[in-house]
Amino acid sequence: MKKGAVIILFFLLLPLSFAQNDLYSMDSLELELNVDGSFELAPTKSSASVKEVSADLLLYPQEDYRQKIAAWNSKGTIKEDLIYFFWDDQKIEKKEFDYNTVIQTQNKRLKVKEKSSFPLKPEDLQGLEQYLEPTETIDSNHPNIIAKAAELAEGENDLFKVVFKLASWVEENINYDLNTVTATASQKGSWVLQTRQGVCDEMTSLFVALARSLGIPARFVSGISYTNSQDVINAVGSNWAGHGWAEVYFPDYGWVPYDVTFGQFGWLDPSHLKLKEDVDSGASSAEYTWNARDAELTVGKTNIATTLLQTGSTEQQRVDLIIEPERASVGIGSYVPLIVTITNKQNFYLSSQVVITKAPKLTSSNVREISLAPHETKKLVWIAEIPADVAPGYIYTSTLEADANFAVPAEGKLQYGADEEVYTREAAQAFAETLNKKEEKEQLQDVSLACKPGKQKYYANEQAQITCTIKNTGGSLLEGTFCVGKTCQAIRVSAG
Repeated sequence: MKKGAVIILFFLLLPLSFAQNDLYSMDSLELELNVDGSFELAPTKSSASVKEVSADLLLYPQEDYRQKIAAWNSKGTIKEDLIYFFWDDQKIEKKEFDYNTVIQTQNKRLKVKEKSSFPLKPEDLQGLEQYLEPTETIDSNHPNIIAKAAELAEGENDLFKVVFKLASWVEENINYDLNTVTATASQKGSWVLQTRQGVCDEMTSLFVALARSLGIPARFVSGISYTNSQDVINAVGSNWAGHGWAEVYFPDYGWVPYDVTFGQFGWLDPSHLKLKEDVDSGASSAEYTWNARDAELTVGKTNIATTLLQTGSTEQQRVDLIIEPERASVGIGSYVPLIVTITNKQNFYLSSQVVITKAPKLTSSNVREISLAPHETKKLVWIAEIPADVAPGYIYTSTLEADANFAVPAEGKLQYGADEEVYTREAAQAFAETLNKKEEKEQLQDVSLACKPGKQKYYANEQAQITCTIKNTGGSLLEGTFCVGKTCQAIRVSAG
């Protein structure tokens, strides 16, 4: 029978954060930010008078390694982490305050190059005690928070991997839901854990609570970011919206950002403008004081407007990707494993979203989060379901595509037809489980071990001396316990 060839393209939803030349993929941006607010003094009696009044605007874009102020215009006075406005005109009226600034942001990061041990040591926490305590919203002392965090961190001694597990669990298990409950006030972390819903504030509060319950300093950050979520755009009327994310403290490195809503763990895209950091998510954006008699102060709305002025270049490639089917050709109705290999080209820890963007129907979500040690390679496996209701007499070819943060998309091919061997669901699942177990043990393949006795012969009951040489041939630092018989000691073996 003559066989034709049919090219079939299967498309899955591609997150806009991977689209080329969008704001998420830029290495830098120049943004104009306008912030204004108001309040009104109103007399309660005819004898009303006011001596002086002031406003502290707490939303101030301080400079750091990610953002720099290129231009500034305001009648207010900068005082550390706020802008101070003062009136002594003794007028009982509406008062307005504002600032205009141009900010340059960069896709820079604090590069965690060495393993930070977990749990943290007491000396690593000095001066950070306030970021370990529970608050009204970040209730890290709640039993359910403590239990979930302990479950996620069990058996792990690498701080970066622990924090990654907390962040990825929140992103994967909390449904982003902008409803009347989450829109009116920030809900407690324990409430988010129980209901499995929330927006950026709630998701971040839960993440921070989980971290603090494990003795990891974490804080809440308020700011602005770009969004392509239509729900948010409809709610605020702009692609730029108020946003909340977290920062986690790493000894010897400092405060590392984690945006669990955007899936950016250990880094932020340059559309993030940091305006405030605090121990709790429920903190106010402005504070007021007044010296008056028989007058009341009513607070107005704080408005924030962001304008894109200039974009930089596309962010450099930081990881390599390969996608390939476990079998190049299968029968119709098959379940075939798709293997994505990702390699960290950097000498520091990275996390990334990996997405299957083109493939036949998948049996699970097309998005995965992955954490990579310096120069580490990992394999991820998805299972694709090949349709059975296709016209006979043809060989079908499906294009496969995978993408990730800081990667060039990878492509592969998969063929199927009626005369090919069927790959069963059970066989595909068994392959995936075997590969996952192999990945868990792959670090051991990077260790060579050679032991020799101090001499060739020993007498009975004589204490023997054994010398062992351990070499780490992999790309990442290895730490653990080495045992000969019942004698064990901690080891730390550098890469190379």
